[in-house]
Amino acid sequence: MGRKKKKLVEPMLEGEFFKFNSNSGYTNGAELMQALSHFSHHYTDGQHLLCDLQGGNYDDAYVLTDPVVMSNDNSKIYGPTDLGSEGIENFFARHQCGLFCRRKWSKPQRSKISRNIPCITGTSMSLTIGDKKSQAAKKHR
Repeated sequence: MGRKKKKLVEPMLEGEFFKFNSNSGYTNGAELMQALSHFSHHYTDGQHLLCDLQGGNYDDAYVLTDPVVMSNDNSKIYGPTDLGSEGIENFFARHQCGLFCRRKWSKPQRSKISRNIPCITGTSMSLTIGDKKSQAAKKHR
């Protein structure tokens, strides 16, 4: 007795739904959303990347839903869509700064396209990409 169910509800997005970018490096060309992803990396001192941005574009605002956060420490703290440092490097290897990016914003020291992360519109998920064990195994090869 006394058990209550918890629910998470978000408003229904009206109009057209857009996939602005993904956690694999895909972008639909929306420069503002690409800049938001880039800024998130800079703002967190390179520790995180906000991506997989999707939602509605309205006259005076964007409404985003279900984003992905990737962590540079390969902890997979944000779940299977957190592709870790490999995902962040892959994202920036495909990222092209546009009108809204600032030159002073940080980027990873090295950025390379990952053979493990194909550039797709959908959200990439992995239980091994970006985890500490897979990173340690790479070092011993």
